[in-house]
Amino acid sequence: MAYPASAFQAQPAPQSGTATPQAIRFLRLPAVQERTGLSRSQIYRLEAAGKFPARVKLSELCSAWVESEINHWAAQRVAASRTAAA
Repeated sequence: MAYPASAFQAQPAPQSGTATPQAIRFLRLPAVQERTGLSRSQIYRLEAAGKFPARVKLSELCSAWVESEINHWAAQRVAASRTAAA
């Protein structure tokens, strides 16, 4: 796949006082399993049901999850368990 030359050009520096965007970090399956405590099949099952963040295709043979989406999902699970127990 060819990318346009503009895709790799330097971006202008952010203005003083503006927030800089966070770098996106990708997690491969073993890291997602470790963070969530879920098995591979359960991760894929939840993802297919729309109850877990979707994978991002990084290349033809490589997929990963966005770390911030996994963290958000985990925080939602904690919040849901706390309100259900109350």
